[in-house]
Amino acid sequence: MYLIAQSAPTGLTDIITIPAVCFLLGLSLWYGGLLFENRTEKSWLKWLAFVPIVIGLYIGFQLTVQVGDYTYQRMLASKKLIYGHYLALVLPSIALITVVVWHLYLKRSGAYDHRY
Repeated sequence: MYLIAQSAPTGLTDIITIPAVCFLLGLSLWYGGLLFENRTEKSWLKWLAFVPIVIGLYIGFQLTVQVGDYTYQRMLASKKLIYGHYLALVLPSIALITVVVWHLYLKRSGAYDHRY
C-alpha cells in the first residue's frame, strides 16, 4: 500500500458508507427475491444478494488489512475510526451469515417444497 498518497478518513461515514450500503442492498435483494418467489415461481433473483455482499466483504477486508498498519493507525484521529474499519468487515459478514442461515432455515422448514 502507498500510505504516503492516502489521506486519512475524517469521519466514521468515510469508512462505513460503502460496506453499510452493501449490507442493506444485499439483505434487501434477498428479502425482495423471497417475496418475488412467494408471489410467482422459484427464481434466481434472491441469489443476486451475494453480489453486493461479496463486494462489501472485499472492501471491508481491504479496510481491515489497512488498519493493521501501524503508520496508518497513527494517521487516524480517534479509536472510533479504528473500530469503524473493523465494523466495515463485520457488517457484510453479518449479512452473509444472515442470508445463509435464512436459506438453511427455509430449506429445513420445507418452505421451498410447496412452490412447485
